[in-house]
Amino acid sequence: MLSNQPLNQSRSIHEIGRQRIIELNQESFDQLLTFVDIVPDNAFDLGFIESNFAKDRDAIIQALISHPDCQEMQFEVWDFPQPDLRFLMDEILKVLRTVKVQPHKKLILIVRGLEHSIGITGENPPMLVDINWVRDAYPINVPHPMLFCLPHYAITRIANFAPDLWAENSGIFVFKTPANTRDDAVSQTLDASKGITNGEVPEKQERIDLLKRFLMEYTPSNGREKTEEILKNRIRILNELGIAHRSRSEYPAAKYYLEQALDLAKNDEEFRYLKANTLHELGISYANQGEVAKAIAFYQESLELQEKIGNLQGKAATLHCLAGIYANQGELAKAIALYEQSLELKEKSGDVQGKAATLHQLAGIYAKEGEVAKAIGFYQESLELQEKIGDVLGKAATLPQLAIIYANQGEVAKAIALYEKSLELQEQIGNVQGKAATLHQLAGIYANQGEVVKAIAFYEESLELKENIGSLQGKAATLHCLAIIYATQGEVAKAIAFYEQSLDLEEKIGNDQGKAATLHCLAIIYANQGEVAKAIAFYEESLELQEKIGNIPGKAVTLHCLAIIYATQGEVAKAIAFYQQSLELKEQIGDSRGKAATFAMLGQLLADKKGDFGKALNYLQQSLDILQHLRSPDTETVRQIIAGVQQRAGN
Repeated sequence: MLSNQPLNQSRSIHEIGRQRIIELNQESFDQLLTFVDIVPDNAFDLGFIESNFAKDRDAIIQALISHPDCQEMQFEVWDFPQPDLRFLMDEILKVLRTVKVQPHKKLILIVRGLEHSIGITGENPPMLVDINWVRDAYPINVPHPMLFCLPHYAITRIANFAPDLWAENSGIFVFKTPANTRDDAVSQTLDASKGITNGEVPEKQERIDLLKRFLMEYTPSNGREKTEEILKNRIRILNELGIAHRSRSEYPAAKYYLEQALDLAKNDEEFRYLKANTLHELGISYANQGEVAKAIAFYQESLELQEKIGNLQGKAATLHCLAGIYANQGELAKAIALYEQSLELKEKSGDVQGKAATLHQLAGIYAKEGEVAKAIGFYQESLELQEKIGDVLGKAATLPQLAIIYANQGEVAKAIALYEKSLELQEQIGNVQGKAATLHQLAGIYANQGEVVKAIAFYEESLELKENIGSLQGKAATLHCLAIIYATQGEVAKAIAFYEQSLDLEEKIGNDQGKAATLHCLAIIYANQGEVAKAIAFYEESLELQEKIGNIPGKAVTLHCLAIIYATQGEVAKAIAFYQQSLELKEQIGDSRGKAATFAMLGQLLADKKGDFGKALNYLQQSLDILQHLRSPDTETVRQIIAGVQQRAGN
């Protein structure tokens, strides 16, 4: 939005702040005073005020306006903060026409905000391309001295991308940042960055841009002293840049900044706390990409440091994350043990919010294990704590998980009510990411109910929100689910298109886990279409990724599916080998339900293709025992298969 109000009418800069910036930069300020004094009136002349923080730029302008030597000058201060600004001269001329020039005063124009349209990265910003193109028109159309107030990076980009205009400049007045401005700004930004993951794309980009500016301020160069405090803040900024990029699923960039932070912190005993935090964040980044072994290694190293420095809260958080990895790997006993350790530490340190989050995760494991009463109990306990401390965000996350349990129990109305309550809370606190996730889950319920139109509508709404917040990983997941719906509806071409879009995003962000899952699903489609060679190729590519990231449950399922294909093709020996490999992995991770399915398929294959009824019945009986223990509705089906095989064996 444009403002042509003089700065001293629209903003108030504290006198102390003004004195600090001028005292630190007296020589630059004197040069600026000389510039405004000697530039001719009624003639275009261009100067640049370089200062990295808006607060300091405002202080410099106010000091200039109020200086005794400038009382015979008329300053007009204009803001042009639009990021999509292209035709600067047109905007300047619009407001210049409204200016009432005071008699016997030199008119000096001051322009702020152009850093937004100049940007930090990218080639040939449109505004600079245009300003360079029309630079000869400025002396004719804007016959007055003009000062652009900009941070260092923006001035550098003008020199690079508008060289003809740059050649017109009559002075660059460089102002160093006072330590208090820099440190206060960094402190406020790092404290505020805790909610970055829930912000929308522009907000996240703004945070990233600001952090990059801070990073320049804390680079020991250009005569700046390399002190411990500067190094400490540099590590903190690099960490926050990593978190900000991770919140946008930009994992290569996240890891780039986090690894720089680690490199700076690794050899200094004073930075062990920061190093432990960086290792933890790297663990999260690798876990999100499905690189499980690497994630575990970073978490373990972080734990060791937290143990040494006695950081109970940090240790509890890392144990919690490690537990999540083992839960996803199907190693539920290990996951439960780690969650319980985390819970104990949170209890000890009085971290009620953390305790609620860990109870929430434990509930999820028990739900997966079919221990529904236990799961509901933990979710309810988590909700009580969230209610007690007013943790609306946590409550909004726990309600959908309870909804999943009720949906699985067939209590769909109850589930939908909980989802809707969660959506209300997400709306209330402006949690776009949570709202997108809940809409995604609601869509899943309607899909399972056969309400396909409703499901698609919710998935599309979720997709739009994920687009807004730049959640590429979330977007890939929703596209994947939409593909499943279209595949189920028999709209194969549409399903393949959505899977391929999902695959492109997973490739872009380096999400091997998501990529492996999508390749697996594409393989199923091609297998059902009778394109066996294509199906096998996709399964094998999926298998390779699962091997790389250590995804044992995924690998077990893909081996099982490959076995089915080879059995259908009559390659019995190959099919048996794949079933047995799948069984070994399911045994390893304690996947009872999966074992039952593979035992049943292997038993049928041996009976039908090999006539080995003894072995077949042995496998089928093992399947039946597991299903009976799990009280599975498939128990009766396997019992009937056994009866059929026994009859054939008797004949």
